[in-house]
Amino acid sequence: MKRIAIFFTVLILLFSGCNDPVFYFISTQVPVPPPIIGGAPTDFVRIGDTLYVASNTTLYYYEEISKYGEKSAREGWKGISLPYGRITYIAENSSTLYLLTQIEGLSRIYSSTSSPPVFSTLISNPDNLWLLSMYSAGSDIFIGARTRDDNEIYSVLRINGGSLSPVSLNAGETNISKGFLRGVAHNGSTYFFCIKDAVDDPPNRGGIFQGSNSSANIISSYGYPFLGIISNGGRVYAVQNNYSSNRAARLFSVTNSELLESTVTLSMPSNGALFVSSAFNDSSKKLLLVGRQDILEYNTNTGFTYGYMEIELTSTGALATDAYFREPGITAPSTLPVGTGHNDRFKTTLGKYPVRYFYEAPNTGKTLFASSQNYGIWSLKDRDQNGSPYWNTEN
Repeated sequence: MKRIAIFFTVLILLFSGCNDPVFYFISTQVPVPPPIIGGAPTDFVRIGDTLYVASNTTLYYYEEISKYGEKSAREGWKGISLPYGRITYIAENSSTLYLLTQIEGLSRIYSSTSSPPVFSTLISNPDNLWLLSMYSAGSDIFIGARTRDDNEIYSVLRINGGSLSPVSLNAGETNISKGFLRGVAHNGSTYFFCIKDAVDDPPNRGGIFQGSNSSANIISSYGYPFLGIISNGGRVYAVQNNYSSNRAARLFSVTNSELLESTVTLSMPSNGALFVSSAFNDSSKKLLLVGRQDILEYNTNTGFTYGYMEIELTSTGALATDAYFREPGITAPSTLPVGTGHNDRFKTTLGKYPVRYFYEAPNTGKTLFASSQNYGIWSLKDRDQNGSPYWNTEN
């Protein structure tokens, strides 16, 4: 017995004095309960005081947005199971909620103007088209589509009343027949369409197109597919992956008839998720959040490089002087408190999963929500009321 006691005593002493990063990483692991909204949820849509998100065949809604962050509102999620198949996208325009669904090899669009929603309107679409994506911009809803035959011709459509109207994208000598819609931005006067080539091998035929809700001309293809686009304060940003440089993401600012590559780049690829959030520890600044993609190299602590990166913006939406991409919780301003353990907790929770979409509630605490790939809805809020928000699953 003495030998056994001595053996375990030595083990305890070894582990307690060990600074090995592997053991430190284990010590920072955070138990994560299953999310109440699981799977790979859609983007978020807000209509009035109600927030909507969908996962698989269920539409979820959360009323009284002004109470987000308070414990009294944590039971606010309600689900409606719908018979329309898998819900792949949701969008909103003029208080109308739209669903893009897939069922039995067909894609369909449903709409509702009531709260809670009752879907009775089916927007007709040509039988030869497969509807792939849906985005809201300005006062319009746009659809990315392709033909259902072997030719796989891609197109952009706009919801026009009860039908779909084509948007003419003029690429000059650049062929975009293989490109599909990955986002639309509106800066108050102009529409910008983000097109990604369906073929990942360069040369690609994607690009950013500028124009109206019915026609647009290409600004520049830049040789690689664009993955996401966003407008904030009249400024438009787009992101693409540079396949000639370890697929490192490149950030572009989009102005009228000009596409400018930023001097800052992301050292790893992006999945196209873009969002502008409040800087929680500096009210005069904003943060551009960019979803990042795993490249299976990080450090001795972890092999995951998902989650998102932050880059600082001024109050007007421009890139701040000497701005650079960094992980949350390392340098101020940040979505997370800057200090011991905050970045580690990010890496061991949301940092392990690809982020598809973000949403920031307009409440006092500016609760930030994230839709993850295959691991449901997360929220950045203070669950213990200790003044330090962390990423948690919505449960």
